[in-house]
Amino acid sequence: MKIGMTRAASLLIALILLATLAGCGGAPYTYSNPKPSATGGTVPPDSKSQTKSPNEQSGSDSGVYGNTPGNINNSGFVAYEDGWVYYINKNDGDKIYKMHSDGTEHTKINEDRSTYINVLEGWVYYAIASDAFAGSDDGKIFKIRADGAERTKLNNVFSFNLVVVNDWIYYGNGNNADYSIYRVRTDGTENTKLNDAECERFAVVDDWIYYSNGDDGWTIYKMRTDGSEQTKLNEEQGDYIDIIGDWAYYNTLEDGEAIWKMRLDGSEQTRVGDDFSSRFNYNDGWIYYIAHDGSINRMRPDGSEQMKIYEGDGGYINIADGWIYHYNGDDMYRMRTDGSDRQLVSGSMSKS
Repeated sequence: MKIGMTRAASLLIALILLATLAGCGGAPYTYSNPKPSATGGTVPPDSKSQTKSPNEQSGSDSGVYGNTPGNINNSGFVAYEDGWVYYINKNDGDKIYKMHSDGTEHTKINEDRSTYINVLEGWVYYAIASDAFAGSDDGKIFKIRADGAERTKLNNVFSFNLVVVNDWIYYGNGNNADYSIYRVRTDGTENTKLNDAECERFAVVDDWIYYSNGDDGWTIYKMRTDGSEQTKLNEEQGDYIDIIGDWAYYNTLEDGEAIWKMRLDGSEQTRVGDDFSSRFNYNDGWIYYIAHDGSINRMRPDGSEQMKIYEGDGGYINIADGWIYHYNGDDMYRMRTDGSDRQLVSGSMSKS
């Protein structure tokens, strides 16, 4: 249990640093969980069905999502819906802005310090971020219309790792060193505790939640989205879990933060590539990751075709509508998924 308390304290510190340092009309988008191809990449979904989606990130054929598991694992500072990119502007106190996909018409949405943004059916969901836990609304979940109207509080606990799926919000509860997973309806009703384990990050995919269990050495578990069928999948520490096809991908500290994968039943545990990564994200047949030197790299889901696409300090990376977004200090940049066409999105010298 001591290791759990240590990770709990680390999570509080990480949330503070995240706020300090890193951070819609139209039909909702549906995620398609891409299947690995015989050549080791993935078979992309029908492009016509993905016009509302930020990428072909993992997800459920039966659900619509407010953001991708990979983006939420990387602090959820960018989301996408119906031709608009929503982002956290660190040069304006972590407020949420939106812009057209072509980078025009930057518009402020709210006045809150925000993190873990999700956008679904014209609503923007987020948690209040802060560099201290004194404020009455710190960590609480809010929603607001994409035009900035109808700001509404949805819960009263310090919340992290928000994932909006259909009409549920899944989140970690940071109150009183709880750190277990809860869910609440998008109207703020039916707040429900799903497990008793200490958790940090988790992925909600195909009616399952995959999470690291701090009460069992941060090994990886899964459970149904109603909290039933809690099942242990491995014996090693795992973090930054994401689901690609029939595989769960994760970082493991026991192998120097290398990326590993295993089947969704816990079998066939395999190291992916020969690099080490502090965090990763997935898009359209590629795993994008931050190497230990801070650079942004990519590789295929089988570990092949490893290449560096950005030499600088990538920090956290979010992916939306064919662009990689990352911070350099307080300034946000984006570039194509091959590393080309790098652009300033918001910065101390830019006008929004």
